[in-house]
Amino acid sequence: MAELLDALADCLDRVQSGERLENCLRDYPEHAGRLRDLLKTADLVFQAQQDSGAEAADEQSQVRARVEQALENRWLEQQAKRRANRRVWVRRLGLLAAACVALVSVSVVFLEMMGPRVGSVFSNIVNAYGGVASYSTPVPDRDSPPMEPVMTSVARMMPAPPADGLSGVTAMPVGPTAGFLEPQAAPTQMALMPLSAGEINDNARWDDYLLYRRNFLAQYAGAAHDVDVSGRQIILVTGEDGLPVLGARVQVYAGQRLVSDSRTYATGQTFFFPSARPEAQNAQSFRVVVSKGEIARQFTLEPQRGPVWTVTLAEAERPTPRLDVLFLLDSTGSMGDEIAQLQNNILNISSQIAARLRNADVRYGLVTYRDRGDVYVTQTTDFTPDVLLFQASLNAVRADGGGDTPESLNEALHEAVQNVSWRGDDVVKLIFLVADAPPHLDYPDDYDYAQEVVAAVQRGIKIHPIASSGLTPDGEFIFRQIAQYTMGHFIFLTYEQGVPGTPGESRPDLHVGEAADPQTGRQGDYTVERLADLVLRLIMDEMAALNRKAEIAAGAVSPLLRPAEPPPMPTPVLPPAQESGLRLPGLDSLWQPELSLPVALLVVSLGVYLGYTVRRPAPKRKRKNDEIIED
Repeated sequence: MAELLDALADCLDRVQSGERLENCLRDYPEHAGRLRDLLKTADLVFQAQQDSGAEAADEQSQVRARVEQALENRWLEQQAKRRANRRVWVRRLGLLAAACVALVSVSVVFLEMMGPRVGSVFSNIVNAYGGVASYSTPVPDRDSPPMEPVMTSVARMMPAPPADGLSGVTAMPVGPTAGFLEPQAAPTQMALMPLSAGEINDNARWDDYLLYRRNFLAQYAGAAHDVDVSGRQIILVTGEDGLPVLGARVQVYAGQRLVSDSRTYATGQTFFFPSARPEAQNAQSFRVVVSKGEIARQFTLEPQRGPVWTVTLAEAERPTPRLDVLFLLDSTGSMGDEIAQLQNNILNISSQIAARLRNADVRYGLVTYRDRGDVYVTQTTDFTPDVLLFQASLNAVRADGGGDTPESLNEALHEAVQNVSWRGDDVVKLIFLVADAPPHLDYPDDYDYAQEVVAAVQRGIKIHPIASSGLTPDGEFIFRQIAQYTMGHFIFLTYEQGVPGTPGESRPDLHVGEAADPQTGRQGDYTVERLADLVLRLIMDEMAALNRKAEIAAGAVSPLLRPAEPPPMPTPVLPPAQESGLRLPGLDSLWQPELSLPVALLVVSLGVYLGYTVRRPAPKRKRKNDEIIED
């Protein structure tokens, strides 16, 4: 048996190496028959193994082919779904276009049927929220019936105690007289546009102001308080470096009686008026105490040797200046034709201040006022460094109420000067009073504007009145009194040919002279510029004065304290609430107020349609696993 197995192994090796089977069998004749049978059996087993391996490879290739076919089918299905979705969106856009055309057609027909009234009302709504449509106020007998004034109980104020400065001044009732208190003109439709304005610095043109004051008091005796400023004394406080000292306290004594108490402004100056108080009128000399912190100096002031007095204080340090700006706004119905423009201009001013004084500590405040018997007498938004918050409060102001010509300016000044959170001495403090009417001088238990300006000077607050259209002669005089006493400027809006509605260069109802004309070379009494630029220039001049050498020309505020040419203004930046009010050049002629309603309906419909289409939840798709069925 062993010999047979050895022979079988030898034959297998030789056959696999390529030798013929017969040659091997001849070598083993005794086992030839058995070897032949065994070798045939081995050959059959080998072939069977090869056949089974081929069948397995065949099966794997079939499975792979079926998987590839399934993947291809799924890709084809996804492509078909995408094409179907595109067809659905095309149909939706077609329906939307048809709906828009229908809405515009219906709106046009509606406007044709209702006339211009709808367009005017809608324009007011758009403009109130910062739009670009033209602004118009309701006119009686045209847009709406007259509104009855809302009568509310108003607490009567006790008169303010006399402040050191003008204790002898009393309120003198003034009633309407023919030809003096003119009725307010009906507001007219006007486009929202930058306002133009001029300014008068009565302290720099002192002789002209004294002549104007004398003529007014001779013609309108009793129409305003007679605060005698004719003996004005200028006190300038500087540091050892020659720069002005802000917020220095200047106290003037007649004997042992304090007759004046004030703070220096950014120019280092303050005023003393010896003739303004009875107890000071007969004094030949005064003791003046100037102090800042723990440093103080005093000197003797003799008016006959005046009118300019300079004091040097050795300041220990010069703190970083801060700025508080408050807008005092008349919001009665007579301001309705300009309230939107004023809002836009004031917003422009606050935006430019924020851009120009980025690192400065700036706060903004707002006081609006009307008259007794209205919904409110005063409303206050206290100081905030948040420009957007201030602008939101300003945007909410609406013109209403009033009735007669004078308004509650006395109470408004008291609120603005004494009831808001003004900061300490090292702060530039400015009030911009925007109004078109004088204060009531006939109200019982009222405050007194003459006393409030004294309180403003005590706190170092400078007031710049801005006269709107329709200001009466007594209103102009009082506004200029307020500006002169607090070292402010009298600002007035200017119009085309003096008629409110279109910015121009004329203001014939005021005693301000004529505008300068650069084209003809006429000097004029004032120059005209955009209101926002003018106010911004005054603010920037005030801040810049802190870093300039303080000088005074005899008898007047030195023009050297103001730059000869204002710095270039940056591009106006409107706040987010007003960005929609920007107009691109060349597009003004394409916009018509009558298009407001169709455009609004179109935008609303588009928003509703897209909101429904985008936010609607998509239907859930059923997923099915690919199944491969094996044969």
